[in-house]
Formats: sequence, structure tokens, C-alpha cells
Amino acid sequence: MVQAIQKIFSGSAVEELDAKLSPAGLPKADLIPFQKFLEHAVESLNQVSATEQAANDATQKYVQGKVSLEDAVFAMNELTTTMQLANQVLTNAVAAFRELEQMQV
Repeated sequence: MVQAIQKIFSGSAVEELDAKLSPAGLPKADLIPFQKFLEHAVESLNQVSATEQAANDATQKYVQGKVSLEDAVFAMNELTTTMQLANQVLTNAVAAFRELEQMQV
């Protein structure tokens, strides 16, 4: 899922979105805040991926007897909370984008 979302916000997709959202005659430099927002979103998704990997590692270590059950459950709960937050942010971002698309200029 993370890779699919990163694909959406990378390369040509960002340029295409910039072109749609930029009014005619607006300098490209004024679009930098939006690009920074997208870069921050991708970075946050990478952190979600790292949390997922940590939870998987904790589960593996629990099975091997290297960590306690509490540590494994804590890692899984952290992953669950992180994924729920990422899902909510993504849902709200898509809703905001759709609202922007429907605005009449």
C-alpha cells in the first residue's frame, strides 16, 4: 500500500497536479509549499513502513522467544494506531483534493 501511494505522489503525478492547481501566470516558485507538503507526506509514509517492519520484527522475535509478549503487543498496537492515522490523513487529503477539483474558477 505504501509503495502505491508513493507512486501517486512521485514524479509526473506531482508535476501534473502542480499544473492543474497553478493559476495561469503564477510563477513556479509559488508552488514549492505544495511540493514540500507532498514530500513530507511521502516521508511520513516511509515512517509508517518502518513502523510496520518494526512490528513484524517484534513478532518474529516473540516467536523465537527473544522478546516478551508485552513488547510484541506494544509494537503491533503502535502499528495499528499509525496505520489508522495514515488512513485518516489519506482519506481527508483525497476529500480535500476532490473538493478543490470541483471548485469553479
